[in-house]
Amino acid sequence: MNLIVLAAGKGQRMKMNKPKWMVEIFFKPMINYIENITDLFKKNIIVVKEDDKEYLRYIEKFDVKFQKDKIGSAAPLFNIIEEIKEDEDYLIMPCDIPLISKKTIEEFISKKNDKTLIMSSTLVENTSYGSLVKDSQGNYIIDNNQKASNINVGFYIIKGNLILKYLPLLEKDNNEYNLTNLINKISENEGIELFKVKYNYEILNINSLKEVNHVNELLKKNINKKHIENGVYIVDENSTFITDDVTIESGTTIYPNTFVLNNVKISKNCAIGPFARIINETIIEENCVIGNYVEIKNSLIGKNTNIKHHAYVGDAIIKENVNIGAGVITANYNGKIKSKTTIGSNTFIGSNTTLVAPINIGNNCFVAAGVTLRKDLADEKFIKIKEKYKIKRNIR
Repeated sequence: MNLIVLAAGKGQRMKMNKPKWMVEIFFKPMINYIENITDLFKKNIIVVKEDDKEYLRYIEKFDVKFQKDKIGSAAPLFNIIEEIKEDEDYLIMPCDIPLISKKTIEEFISKKNDKTLIMSSTLVENTSYGSLVKDSQGNYIIDNNQKASNINVGFYIIKGNLILKYLPLLEKDNNEYNLTNLINKISENEGIELFKVKYNYEILNINSLKEVNHVNELLKKNINKKHIENGVYIVDENSTFITDDVTIESGTTIYPNTFVLNNVKISKNCAIGPFARIINETIIEENCVIGNYVEIKNSLIGKNTNIKHHAYVGDAIIKENVNIGAGVITANYNGKIKSKTTIGSNTFIGSNTTLVAPINIGNNCFVAAGVTLRKDLADEKFIKIKEKYKIKRNIR
């Protein structure tokens, strides 16, 4: 089985200066959700526009092809016709249904046989999907103007020989080559088997920023509900944003207006927030307090550590029983590279201190308030500001 993702559409209703597949769904590009299923396939192909090249770093799991001439939902297939093998199967899907689960795709693949399969669901009101209806010969076809009990979701498994046979016969419809017309042509001649999938947020297609917000809200509610059921106290679900790759152990409290994003792991009995931002592979061990207006990125925070007020910790390893005072900054970026800060156990970092990375601070150290520290500290060192600064006032 091979995967073909159709991502060369303009996404005009989004009205954004980026490809549709790069529009963020709950803090990550739409295409990243589809990447979750790529390990199910022998080959993963994505077709994008040629002027999307600046974003290629986001689709490294795909064999990238470019749409060069024709327009319409079937146009990408013309541009990869040389990739299609007669004796192989292809799951074809658009980029704008990103929340489909791996489990559903596995079930879909398991139904593979000699015919094309169309995923369908129960009709809902105000749907934008085309309906599946039977023609005079009893074959299912897609009718975009008619409502029926089944709707076309947009996933298809098609044998390579059928693509090669019927794609060259496809005619323009309103000056475009439409994928639904290709499916209808195959259905009329070869037949279609339907795969029923339960209608839920998994199969919502996203064509506007309003729909982005709708899906974001559904994801937020489902993720927060999961953590609450596992013993995490979320004080205000409406203002708390946690991505689905985050792990939080029971006994932890998340206070309002907090963001926990991108593979973060938080151990038991911690307090996070309010107004905290914990991102990018950060690990917080048990009994830590991360307070208001604290941002932590790509860091390890050891047990019983307090970072309570207005601090930035980036690319750091902070060991056990450390106190980080208000206004502390790890200066981890010099404009070219990011460097690491290490702070040993039982160390105190005073308020308004700047730690210029790369830097290593030992165990049982005391750094007084207002220090800008550029050199490593051995264990049990005390450091404070040595120079006295006088305030000069201009009197006129």
